[in-house]
Amino acid sequence: WCFHLQKITTIAWSPDDQVIASGGADDSIFLWHLEKKMKRVHYQFAHRGGVVGMTFRKDTPGKLTLVSAGMDSCVVQWDVTADAKEKFS
Repeated sequence: WCFHLQKITTIAWSPDDQVIASGGADDSIFLWHLEKKMKRVHYQFAHRGGVVGMTFRKDTPGKLTLVSAGMDSCVVQWDVTADAKEKFS
C-alpha cells in the first residue's frame, strides 16, 4: 500500500469496514480494499495543496460516499460506489 508520492495526512474506514480511503499531501485520494491489497482506485488531483480530512457517510445506504476536505479550502463529496465495485468486485 505504498502509492502516495508524499506523506499520508488522513485516512477513513468505510461503514462496512472493507474499504480504506487515504488522502495525502500529494493531492491524491486512494481507495484500498482490505482483502484485495494490490487493487486500488486513485483520484489524482483531488485537492490542490493536499487532502487534510476525510470521512465516509453512513447515511447513504447502498452507496459508498466519501467526503474530503483539502488545503484548497474545498469540501468535496465523492460517490465512489461504481469505482469501488468495478475495481474490487
